[in-house]
Amino acid sequence: MAPKRIDPRSTIKKIVKAYSSRSLSKNADVLMFLDYNLFVQERVLRDSNTNGNYLPQGLSSWSIFKIPWVHDEDERP
Repeated sequence: MAPKRIDPRSTIKKIVKAYSSRSLSKNADVLMFLDYNLFVQERVLRDSNTNGNYLPQGLSSWSIFKIPWVHDEDERP
């Protein structure tokens, strides 16, 4: 049985639009948008810790070697 959602996607989308400085298109998947932004933020943080600088200048496509796949055991890709 799938877990219940705390808020429907429309509510999450309204919250993201209200508090995010980034634009969000009409038909964008909000959870994917949030996951992507958290992923990029985490990569910038890791890169700044490893390179010793606190600017995202060292972040490039080469610095992302492996994207972790996070999924439930019930879901198969």
